[in-house]
Amino acid sequence: MWFETNTESTRICAPTYSLVHGAPIDPASPAGPLTFAVPAAEVMLAAAGLRDGGSVALPDHGSLNDRFLTPHPPGYAALDGIRAVTSFEPVGLDGAATTTALSGYSGGAVASSWAVEEHPTYAPELNIRGATFGAPESDVEASLKSANTALLGGLIPITITSIGKDSPEFQAEISQHLTPSGSRIIATARNHCAAQNVLSNVWFDYRNHLNTSIVVDTSSLRLTQ
Repeated sequence: MWFETNTESTRICAPTYSLVHGAPIDPASPAGPLTFAVPAAEVMLAAAGLRDGGSVALPDHGSLNDRFLTPHPPGYAALDGIRAVTSFEPVGLDGAATTTALSGYSGGAVASSWAVEEHPTYAPELNIRGATFGAPESDVEASLKSANTALLGGLIPITITSIGKDSPEFQAEISQHLTPSGSRIIATARNHCAAQNVLSNVWFDYRNHLNTSIVVDTSSLRLTQ
């Protein structure tokens, strides 16, 4: 089973780190003090796969740049990871013929869905038989509006900084419209785990951190006044 965990904002929140070294609260961590990583909570779901006799992999599908909401590359990373794990002899699997299923929630659903999308052309030799997604992000604009001023409003700074990683044009454009407080929040979001971002920005209202009224055109990642 290939389990795509919900991604975070920093390396310290990624599965390979948080599952081994992560702590729910770490006052000394630059990503905290609340460093509860979503991947750690998902261990229970991964354990269910092990209980049923399967092999479970939890990759850092966001790559070294900790991508989130990125189209295409997370799918490539997932498929390359499946290739690597199924061909790793000590695991004792059947190579590309290994029956594989994917699962993911939120950011993990983004990676899993792109893996399914790219599977026929990028890695057709893999025996992927099914996939499950939870809360896949399909409409960023609608999600931003829904989260704004809500309890989970802290997800908005994460989304903005994540899109900025993928689109220098978007980053340059949004930077022109951010107030000093908005710029500080976005910069901080890049270095904090999701839980800390949400806690620090409860009921976040992006309109209070813009110097002009804008509309987000997510089809082209452009901003219009």
